[in-house]
Amino acid sequence: MNPANTTMPLLILASLLLCATAMQGRIVSHDTNSLTARPWGVVKQALKVGRHFGHDRQFSLSTIEISHNVEALKSTKTTSASSVPSSDTLERHHHPPQIVLMGGPSSGKGTQSHRIVEHYDLVHLSTGDMLRETVERDSTTGIGAIAKDYMERGELVPDEIITQIVLDRISQPDCLQKGWILDGFPRTRVQAEALKKLGIIPDLFIFLNVPDSELTERVIGRRTDPITGKIYHVKFFPPPTEEIRDRLVLRSDDTLASMENRLKIFHGNVDSVRQCYEDVFVELSGLGTPDEVAASVFRAIDEQHRVLENQVST
Repeated sequence: MNPANTTMPLLILASLLLCATAMQGRIVSHDTNSLTARPWGVVKQALKVGRHFGHDRQFSLSTIEISHNVEALKSTKTTSASSVPSSDTLERHHHPPQIVLMGGPSSGKGTQSHRIVEHYDLVHLSTGDMLRETVERDSTTGIGAIAKDYMERGELVPDEIITQIVLDRISQPDCLQKGWILDGFPRTRVQAEALKKLGIIPDLFIFLNVPDSELTERVIGRRTDPITGKIYHVKFFPPPTEEIRDRLVLRSDDTLASMENRLKIFHGNVDSVRQCYEDVFVELSGLGTPDEVAASVFRAIDEQHRVLENQVST
């Protein structure tokens, strides 16, 4: 055989192998950077948990299917790489970050949740938003009408309704892949225990502490733009133009009477919920500018990440 006839195929094959090797290096490097750029990245990189789980099957909204999904998710937490030690202490942390943010009405939960989402790339789960969406879709009959009646009286929506909504959402692929922050749930011991029975235990439970007088002032001065949905405050964040000011509306549950009732219910539940999460509970002041509060929240999250890293390394 003429050596010239074999030289060109060999050169082509060698070039292809070099390209594949280079591409693989770039892919690994990119994936590693994306994982270690956020808390829990080291654990997620080693275990590869949740990266493809949500894309391989469809999730229904029934309670039975949700339970099956939770069981499947729990089983993925035990899948570990040889470099990561296996222990009961670490088992619940072998999954994307799960954070609960609790505080009184208008304590800044929504604002800080959005800051956390932007900083750590998690899914924001607001029970308030989910409830309002349900009411807008169905305000005259069914679950929407029931939720609307409770909300207008300033009372908590029944645990059965809100728990179902939350579990439906947690079982979706984006939450399984990226992790989540729960804003305003659980609010009662029953809700907290329902999550624990399903093996849904947060890595960190943050409580924003704000005095009742401050909470009341924040709520009764709040106004909503019905066109844009943007929320203003007559004192702290007034609208920029008279046109916007004239069309602002007061939400039905932002009255003084409703607020007093909501605070009474909140204080009746906060201690019992806290008892369910003592080992991951952190109390922070909700006073100050949003940036100041966010800084303390980020420190708490990063500190918890360091604790988890130390557990993995020992």
